[in-house]
Amino acid sequence: MKNPLTAPSIPLVCLVATLYHTTAKSEETESQETKSEVERMSVSGTRVQKTEAEEVSKIEIRAEEAELVAPSGDVAQVPKLFPGTVARPQDSEVSIRGSDKNDTLYFIDDLQAPNLFEPISGTSVIPSKAIDTLTFVPGNFDSEYGNSTAGVIKLETRGEAIVEPYSEFRLNTPIYVSAYHEQALGQNSSMIASARKSILEPFVNAAPLDEGTVLLPYFQDAYLQHFYGDDKISIKSRYVHSRSGAEVKVFTDRSQETDGTSEFNFANGYDLFGFDIQTSIGSANVEVDPYFSSSGTEFSVGDIFFNIDVNTITVPIRSQIQLADRINLYLGVQTIYRDFVLDAQVPDTTQQGPFSDPETAPKIALNVDASQREDAAWASFEFGVGRFILTPSFRLFSQTNIDKGGVDPRFVGRVFLTDTQTAKFGVGRYSQSPGPEQLDPDYGNENLGWIRSTHYSVGLESIVSNYWTSDFQIFYKEWDDDILDDPVNRFIADTTRNSQGLEWFFRYGDGSDLFGWLSYTYSETKEIRGEGAKEIFSDTDSTHVLHLVANYKLSPTFQLGGRFKHQTGYVYTPIDTVWYQANVDTYLPEENPELVNSERVPDTTSVSVFAQQTFEYTSWDLVLRYGFEEYQFRKSSPNIQYNYDYTKKEYTAGLPVIPFIEVRAIL
Repeated sequence: MKNPLTAPSIPLVCLVATLYHTTAKSEETESQETKSEVERMSVSGTRVQKTEAEEVSKIEIRAEEAELVAPSGDVAQVPKLFPGTVARPQDSEVSIRGSDKNDTLYFIDDLQAPNLFEPISGTSVIPSKAIDTLTFVPGNFDSEYGNSTAGVIKLETRGEAIVEPYSEFRLNTPIYVSAYHEQALGQNSSMIASARKSILEPFVNAAPLDEGTVLLPYFQDAYLQHFYGDDKISIKSRYVHSRSGAEVKVFTDRSQETDGTSEFNFANGYDLFGFDIQTSIGSANVEVDPYFSSSGTEFSVGDIFFNIDVNTITVPIRSQIQLADRINLYLGVQTIYRDFVLDAQVPDTTQQGPFSDPETAPKIALNVDASQREDAAWASFEFGVGRFILTPSFRLFSQTNIDKGGVDPRFVGRVFLTDTQTAKFGVGRYSQSPGPEQLDPDYGNENLGWIRSTHYSVGLESIVSNYWTSDFQIFYKEWDDDILDDPVNRFIADTTRNSQGLEWFFRYGDGSDLFGWLSYTYSETKEIRGEGAKEIFSDTDSTHVLHLVANYKLSPTFQLGGRFKHQTGYVYTPIDTVWYQANVDTYLPEENPELVNSERVPDTTSVSVFAQQTFEYTSWDLVLRYGFEEYQFRKSSPNIQYNYDYTKKEYTAGLPVIPFIEVRAIL
């Protein structure tokens, strides 16, 4: 990957693809007995529609609705408002049912992305206008998804629905400026092009910072897409570009520089390019999605630094065959080749006595250049019997730098109790590989194996009325062989964890002017870090999370919306023992194993309000969106701050209320 600090110019992408195909065409059938029938993939003349096995835990939302109520008006952030998720202040990623936020799978159609969000702004790298629907699966997902113990967030982009030319210029103060254009290219194809750049710099420079403090955040991204679809084949090609970073210079009493300052710099980004090819071969629907991604991260503070570059080629092939009415077979194979390069100088904090200080600990140099290959195959057999839809499945997998492969069996089902109520259940095993740095023989532990997790869930879906639907679920997850960052052995598979709770999603939509939902999660996530250790709350634990979301279209040109949130505070480890290091005149805390994650920061209660006004002119529209994000009745506290000798502590307040104004010109 190119240096993330130097953003390359956006290349001109010319996308042309052809594929030999048969003239056979699958009939489109749909059972009228119950809603159990899953729609078959059929060739519509614009795009081959794919069929996926029905998920037990799944929420779908149209982009038009999500954009109106999501944080920052960003479709990809709407999962923050769904049950089963926890998001820390200033984080765009979510922890799903007790999993770490970094374990979530992100997809743009069927292309897995390193991430969906710019770390500076928290906004999605895909423009909301390019998205058709967002799918969120918090657990018991289908066997085509692997190497994760968390959940799936998937953005389905538009293509065949693009008919008229549409251009949009957007100024989102104080975050970014963007341009977007889409149009049809003849009868069977279309294109999308967009670019965005941050405008944070002048606003940050105008903020009241301490004298000598420098803060220079930036980000930029671009999205290009071409779609072609006819009666026999559809091809969607896309390119995603993302770069972001920050340069920080502050005064600190622990600085090693003569001017008393410390510098902190980071940059990251990725490029993703791939195809989504769908066709029919005989009675089978086939999808091939080859793609390439290149990602990189740079970080430095003082003499500590690391640079990571990862290049990945992925080739998945999926197929679906309808064997009989209400009987479908889903098959797939996937090969991933990944090249990982790490260049770093980091503190060696192992075996440093009762406490360790990253600044004074000896440094070790790391140079890792590793390649690995991952292979997987999966099968799902979905069949309907009476009021039942049952889907047993399995996933086979292997990875070159892990001695043993594995198999993950999974089973989900639905029972249609009445015309308005459906019971559902799921059980399955999910495996995830350690990171390349954790498997490195010098820095990590080459004997690590797969992290295993088992998901259980039961639920009830109800159509309460013409406008109200309810989805209630109870879940339990357990992890085995999770990796512990051990102070002596660095990485060992010696942590067990479990998460349990209930979720309720009560949704309203009249199909026109008003929509919204109530989302509630009660959960408890605990872990045991090593043999003989006591059970403690996990870092991802948050007992109660409540969201109320609504948007109302008061007139054809004006709509009003808002959100209410209450969330239990996060756990943290208090400090009760401090050592004085006389040679550098510094106080260093020592962690007490008995107090790990034993206290919580205060709960958070907040409200967001926003309005959207459209001014219609002869040849263009002006859309004005304004409001404020996260007015906190009870301040969120993402961190604990101590004074120099740790005798006093205070909860650091989260961001203040953020007023915003966004102007869009639509042509």
